[in-house]
Amino acid sequence: MNTFLSVIKFILAVLALPVAWASASEFHRFTMRLPGPYEEFFYWGMFGFVLLYVFFYQFWGPYELGQKIIAGIFQFTAPANRLIAHIIPFYLSVILLLFAFTLNFLEINAYDHYFMFFAGFAFTMHIILTADELQEAEKAFIKPTYLLTIMLVLTLMICVTVLLCNLVLMKFTYPDFAQAVIDKAWDIYIEAYNRLAIWK
Repeated sequence: MNTFLSVIKFILAVLALPVAWASASEFHRFTMRLPGPYEEFFYWGMFGFVLLYVFFYQFWGPYELGQKIIAGIFQFTAPANRLIAHIIPFYLSVILLLFAFTLNFLEINAYDHYFMFFAGFAFTMHIILTADELQEAEKAFIKPTYLLTIMLVLTLMICVTVLLCNLVLMKFTYPDFAQAVIDKAWDIYIEAYNRLAIWK
């Protein structure tokens, strides 16, 4: 039974891969359309986290605290609250909500680059540490549960990030983003089907 479930999870992970890849690809395009130096500082924040993570400090303490806070907020959804804690990045959400408040209500834009830098930092921290945590939780060599979960988490986390950025910019572009992801993933499915048909 466990083997059967593992096979099903692996197949679902493979099917989810085009959606995850399309989400990441469209998110990159989304950041390229951000105003001013936002994109540059966001990616500098990503690079900054990777540098610190590899050579200095892995941030497990802050990460686990953020996970506990989100899981506590969504305690009423238990046991799904643990998955929600992986999907909704605590620090990134706080940073972008503060950014939205500062920019749109206080009308202060002097700190935009700081917000975007730390947004990129928190975004990368959440992805890398979530991937590490999920991978360590499964001891199997192939890890089908990890593969499926990380595909879902990555896709949904990117969706949350785009929605938060929309709140900052006061522009609701999420429907266009979602449609682009669907179109790109669908093209991959069609291409894969056509190639399999040729091999037959």
